[in-house]
Amino acid sequence: PIFLVMERCYGGSVIEGFRIMQAIESSDAPVYVVVKSFAASMGAGILANAEHSVAYPNAQILHHEMSSEVYGSTTEMKEELAEDEAMEMRLLEPVAEKMGITPAEFRKQMYEHNSNGDWIEYGDDAVELKWVNTVVDEIREQGIIEEPQGRAPSRYSYLFDFRTDEDGTEYVQLPPLKPHDFYFAHEPTNYYRK
Repeated sequence: PIFLVMERCYGGSVIEGFRIMQAIESSDAPVYVVVKSFAASMGAGILANAEHSVAYPNAQILHHEMSSEVYGSTTEMKEELAEDEAMEMRLLEPVAEKMGITPAEFRKQMYEHNSNGDWIEYGDDAVELKWVNTVVDEIREQGIIEEPQGRAPSRYSYLFDFRTDEDGTEYVQLPPLKPHDFYFAHEPTNYYRK
């Protein structure tokens, strides 16, 4: 089996999340999605759509509507909204179906549970909603073969690619953009670089 462990997953790109879901679905080995602390947004979608899913009873799982930024002419914005709605339905429909409700009912319940639409449940309650299959009291991670050597990575190294240029100046190398992504930043210091 393969274990996809989410310590704290705040979500992210729906397109990238769909790639993860497709990899799980097409895997010859069973893939267990495990949530230890928090799975939100696309992370919650991956969890809910997984055939095998596990969470701690106090892990938090958050579902909400997909968010996006739309700009351009009115026609362009309508087209982008239609595309976003179609993408969102590919995520909401299977979860709503597992819950035994329609996507519209799922969306309505999000706002009934929280005025901003962020519906959060603990792992043990999420089992009843069919967002997760199993609640466990213990998860043992025994996959480390040898103790890591050298300097400990920065606490943000899992998020950022820290580098030093030829002048000895530290900077962050930004990842390449994916379709529908863009960098919306003003960066006069050149600390974040493409």
